[in-house]
Amino acid sequence: MNTNQRWAGRGGVALCLVLVAAAVAQAQIPEVISYQGRLSTGMNQQPVNGCLDMTFRIYDGAGMGATLLWTEAHQGGSCVQVTNGQFSVDLGSLVPFSSVPLTFDSQYFLGIQVLPDSEMNPRKPFTSVGYALHAVNAQMSEHANNADNAMNSENANNAQNANNAQNANNAQNADNAQNANRSNRADFAVGVKEAGLAVVMTGLRGGDTPGPASAIYSNPVAAMNDLAAWCGVPMLSSPCVLKIQPGVYDIGAAALIMQPYVNIEGSGPDVTRIRTSATVETAEHAEIRLLTIEGQGGGPVLEVNGSDLRLADLRIENQASGIGISNSSHSPEIDRVTVTGCGGKGIRNGIGAKPVIRNATVEMAACSGSPVGIDNDGASPVLSDVIIHVSSTDSDAIGILNMEASPVMTNVSITAETTLSGSAAVGISNGDSTIELVGGVIRVTSVTASATGILNSGSSMIKVDQSVIVSDFRSVFNQPGSFASIGTTKLDGEAAGNSLTYRCIHVYDGDYDPLQSDCSP
Repeated sequence: MNTNQRWAGRGGVALCLVLVAAAVAQAQIPEVISYQGRLSTGMNQQPVNGCLDMTFRIYDGAGMGATLLWTEAHQGGSCVQVTNGQFSVDLGSLVPFSSVPLTFDSQYFLGIQVLPDSEMNPRKPFTSVGYALHAVNAQMSEHANNADNAMNSENANNAQNANNAQNANNAQNADNAQNANRSNRADFAVGVKEAGLAVVMTGLRGGDTPGPASAIYSNPVAAMNDLAAWCGVPMLSSPCVLKIQPGVYDIGAAALIMQPYVNIEGSGPDVTRIRTSATVETAEHAEIRLLTIEGQGGGPVLEVNGSDLRLADLRIENQASGIGISNSSHSPEIDRVTVTGCGGKGIRNGIGAKPVIRNATVEMAACSGSPVGIDNDGASPVLSDVIIHVSSTDSDAIGILNMEASPVMTNVSITAETTLSGSAAVGISNGDSTIELVGGVIRVTSVTASATGILNSGSSMIKVDQSVIVSDFRSVFNQPGSFASIGTTKLDGEAAGNSLTYRCIHVYDGDYDPLQSDCSP
């Protein structure tokens, strides 16, 4: 039996519970059902520690009107001990099944409660498949939105999610190893909420190579192309996940194309790496998380397609002079993403794009060519807590390039530098754009007088508050037609251009001397 539960704990913390059960038989009816499982919290699945009060119930139906047949509370002195996320509990050890009695000859449904929260729902059927054979290896379907699919896993101690993993003795922590025959000690433990699951890994440990019907793959492209076999038709009510275990997966020139309602999840950016000379393409209603994508071609490393999309805990490495993340017109949520590259663009947002970018780092350092951290061409992004560092040895370097764009930026730190005489370093370059910057820190340097913190051209209108702009030449430069409103900000460097194009309130220079209302000394 295999269950995967998710519920809200104190303070709204999300917890994920993965349970594995094996029935211990005596003659006809099992006296005890032994559960071993893993309890984790948060997106990073941090293991839980402590002694938790849990209550287990068996009903004759799944609905609200079902009759409660059996209850066993593991509380107080009999609480369930969880150590590094691992726990074990014997159901029937406190309240024997025979005391009700439970005959296991009709359809039962299991409810699980972790106090002080309410019982998880919906309840799912307790299938008495194994009891006809002396109650060996009984399986139950799980009770939340998350199916771990460990049906008929005979003798699979701790083989979580091993659907049809016959003879998987000692397949400890082999989470989600569907159809992995004899996958001895395949240590790939996961807990996920999706209804369909495929696992990609570099190889089985001590087991046989899975057959063509298996949901274990060595290549994420092959797994996605075989989606119908392990996922069926993904949809909002039954999404699927492609879980990629630790390793380096070189997919060459094959494009990894995501599908709607199918998430891709690695095991962490430090341990899961996809290497490609093509492009990874996203899809709507999906998420890609917890891995590194290494791009070796000249095109975008990650192409954003579709609405209702999230990129989280990713590292994008652009080994060529291309684009790290290319977003033509969409509005993804980009959170805790690091983009590195040389001579290209870290993130490009096209016309109509409205991404939300948080806790991101763009590093385009020590590059040849003209690196741009974030390029907004007709886009309206929202940026918060973003760090950008661009530098060039033989050309210009621009932190953020806005063309007919309207970004809103909070707590954005930009460093731009160039070491070539005559080349320009610009923190934010605006052409016919409207920007808002609060809490920004911009530092620009060049070997000649060609460094500008914020450069405004065309009909650009900028608002800057509570920021620091440091330049060895110009902090702000307004070309004809542009206007800058600046408040409570340090301008360490000249505010150049027509003084009539500035309005400054509570603005001071590098020596903390106040500037005039037109930003002049």
